[in-house]
Amino acid sequence: MHHAAQAYGPADWWYVRGQARSGALATLSALDGAFFMSLFFFVSAVFVPGSYDRRGGWAFFRVRCDPFPAIGR
Repeated sequence: MHHAAQAYGPADWWYVRGQARSGALATLSALDGAFFMSLFFFVSAVFVPGSYDRRGGWAFFRVRCDPFPAIGR
């Protein structure tokens, strides 16, 4: 919902001009960007040490750098 709201919310971000704007959607985008996106990054960082310990340094790095992890395996 965050990405769909950005088209009609904050006026300084979207590429297409001339659309109706909504203050409520601008507030939703600001709250999502400030709180929830930071929370998602924090939650993903919680799992990094276990993955690193389980795989080891080189394997962890290789998996993180693979752009298409599910293709061809």
